Amino acid sequence: MGLFLKKIIHLDADCFYASVEMLKNPALRNVPLAVGGESNRRGVIATCNYIARGFGVRSAMASAQARKICPELVIIPPKFEDYKSYSRQIMDIYREFTDRIEPLSLDEAYLDVSDSTFFAGSATLIAKEIRRKVHEETGLCVSAGVAPLKFLAKIASDWRKPDGLFVINPDEVESFIAELPVKLLPGVGPVTADNLSRFGIYSVKDLNVYGEDWLIRKFGKFGTQLFRMASGQDEREVKTTRERKSISVETTFSRDITSKTELAAKLQDLILELKRRYEKLPSKDPVYKRFVKLKFNDFSRTSVESTMEKPVLWQENNSVDEEYCKEHDVRPSDMPATDKVWADGVQIGGAASAKSATENILPSNMAHVKKASESNVSSMQQPSVQDREHEIFLDASESTGIFMEDSELFNIDAYEKLLAEALTRSQKPVRLLGVGFRFIKTEDSWDQLAFKLD
Repeated sequence: MGLFLKKIIHLDADCFYASVEMLKNPALRNVPLAVGGESNRRGVIATCNYIARGFGVRSAMASAQARKICPELVIIPPKFEDYKSYSRQIMDIYREFTDRIEPLSLDEAYLDVSDSTFFAGSATLIAKEIRRKVHEETGLCVSAGVAPLKFLAKIASDWRKPDGLFVINPDEVESFIAELPVKLLPGVGPVTADNLSRFGIYSVKDLNVYGEDWLIRKFGKFGTQLFRMASGQDEREVKTTRERKSISVETTFSRDITSKTELAAKLQDLILELKRRYEKLPSKDPVYKRFVKLKFNDFSRTSVESTMEKPVLWQENNSVDEEYCKEHDVRPSDMPATDKVWADGVQIGGAASAKSATENILPSNMAHVKKASESNVSSMQQPSVQDREHEIFLDASESTGIFMEDSELFNIDAYEKLLAEALTRSQKPVRLLGVGFRFIKTEDSWDQLAFKLD
């Protein structure tokens, strides 16, 4: 453990959307309440109050399922303008104490108060005052975690929810981390926790027994991250600006769609909306990938992505939205999922399945890539956990171009090809369709792109 010089506060409003609704309508305070879409319109729960959570209702749960386990659940549609208004009030209070703020969402942020002169520089007293002011001025409760490291500050803010404050002092870091359940580490979801438990690893103290080399062999790059967290290392700064990495639009249909013609028509509408949204961006970074995503009536998902003529496909069944994973600090690969397939020839479940995946995914005009992938099947080894949890590019280094002209971004033929590829992954009816593209910065080289998905 090193010398800790930072003072980081992580602040997170308790069940934010639901809390705003209860403020506006006090009659909702003593009933199980959720904000989201209605069950008869294929809705999903965005958040819920603690009464509803007592019944087992959770974020990202289908509203129909939530109603089954909690028949008295009151579900109201989100009113984002109201939430943005409260968010602005909260962020204005944060700015009274420091300008080093990293917003993570409307209701969550990191604050670096290392150089603050308020309360003689005491991060604990600053956090107490922020919580008091937020409640006094907005009526909302925010939980706070104080620590010298970002990942510990986030863990601490959850420690005494709701309406809590938990502090990890620098001299407590080593002992706190040692006894910490490994499942609470950022990025360790149910799948990774289960993999670790097979080796008798349940706490960070258990993790340290194996060492960095073993963790890297078993978990690849994420093994290094695990070791660094277990060793109390986190040099990440509080970022005052956040880069947009992608833009997308999606729609959930009021009924399942099985007709490819009908889906193609819906696709065109989404591309027009994507174009309108893109044109409103204040700055436009170069684009290197376009994608189409589908969610089927059994909630399985398939995404198809392409870089010019070099497609990268990723299928993940029974998964949850990426936004949910970011909100809860877990990776999509750590959520319950099956049937992941990449088009780069990585073997999942044996050489035969890898070959089959290549045959099913690659378009006919990529015969040279298909042949190269097949030739490698026999020599491939079972991938590490890290390989299985990240997308990899096909022949990325051989690409002749990275950036697309605006006219290429909204090429209907290109998106229709991606949609056609996605539909080969499942014959189930479609309930959600989405389109979008991903950005890179102009200083990024092509060789770096394959690692930007980590």
